[in-house]
Amino acid sequence: MARPKSEFLTENERKIMELLWHQGPLSIKDITQLLNEKNTEGKTNAYTTVLTMCRILTKKDYVTYDKKGRAFIYKALVSETEVKKTVIKSLLQHFFAGSSASLAQHLITSDEINIDDLDDLQKQIDLKRKSQK
Repeated sequence: MARPKSEFLTENERKIMELLWHQGPLSIKDITQLLNEKNTEGKTNAYTTVLTMCRILTKKDYVTYDKKGRAFIYKALVSETEVKKTVIKSLLQHFFAGSSASLAQHLITSDEINIDDLDDLQKQIDLKRKSQK
């Protein structure tokens, strides 16, 4: 049975998008090579698998491509910032009733955040307060 379509990125799609965001337009061959170089699990990605994932990303309107000779060069249509905003908005709506304060409180009280991160957050909060006065 096929997996239902998702508007969000899968782990492998996210890895491809990160390459396109940070490296710029790439061919399937280049994407495959870079993914395999970054893979620490010893698993390699087949060219056809990467091609399929890029086609899915095209259908989701995350990427587009240009044909150069026999190669298809893929490039991101959506910025990393836009994707992060969409994911955070969904997270807020589904798990925190739309409350960014609830999310922040959860992060502050969880074991996932250390003192240095809290200090950085406090600095950002202070800057935000100053800019709104």
